[in-house]
Amino acid sequence: MKKVEGTDKKILNLIRRINSDSPQKFYNDIDYFVKNSKKKFIVTANPEIIMMGYKNKNMWNILSDNGTIIIPDGIGVVKVMRIVYSDKSIQRNTGIEFVVHMLEKAQLNDLSIFIYGAHQNVLDRFRKMCDIKYPGINITGLYNGYEYNDDFVLQKLIKSKSDIYFIALGTPRQENFINKFYDKIDKGICVGIGGSIDVLSGNTKRAPRFFINHNIEWLYRITKEPKRIMRFIRGNIFFVFKVLKELIEER
Repeated sequence: MKKVEGTDKKILNLIRRINSDSPQKFYNDIDYFVKNSKKKFIVTANPEIIMMGYKNKNMWNILSDNGTIIIPDGIGVVKVMRIVYSDKSIQRNTGIEFVVHMLEKAQLNDLSIFIYGAHQNVLDRFRKMCDIKYPGINITGLYNGYEYNDDFVLQKLIKSKSDIYFIALGTPRQENFINKFYDKIDKGICVGIGGSIDVLSGNTKRAPRFFINHNIEWLYRITKEPKRIMRFIRGNIFFVFKVLKELIEER
């Protein structure tokens, strides 16, 4: 991907780059890209990831690149987008639902999936889940993120010529890893999926439906892991303040 180190570092620039389509419209576009053997780099963004990009040059370059598709995973990002675009219809587009969509498409259309990240026991449980829910799904690679090094997996990944690449190494490592191989592949949907495999495998419990429906999964996570409160403050509150400051300066 091309370098964009000279890009003006404004959070609003990134907000305006985030895909504002409905999840279904976004899925339709991705299905078209897969069907036509295109390649796309997708980032599922919450305020913490955007603020991480603001402080990290490599991550900023990835987020700012015109070849990167950013989708609004966090409700904080969605609320800010609604303000910036004056459009209350903008919806949250979560990474975990996107992963489920791609798993369903992979089974129905015999698409190949390469997976790198998470612990081995999580991958084993994920594979069993796939065998039950998506029988016949074609997984070309399944490498944990703790026993294998990036260079070894990189070679296996490129040789696999897969249709979908799920990288679950956590941000920003997963995005940096995708950036390493992106120019070396001819096709494939490449997405950093964070802890989605942990949730889908049953290793980590997702928030109850009430929290999901009311877009307060973050609150559930904080109640389960109080130490997350500082991450929430740094990632979300600073993000909102930064956006509001830039909006006032812009006007």
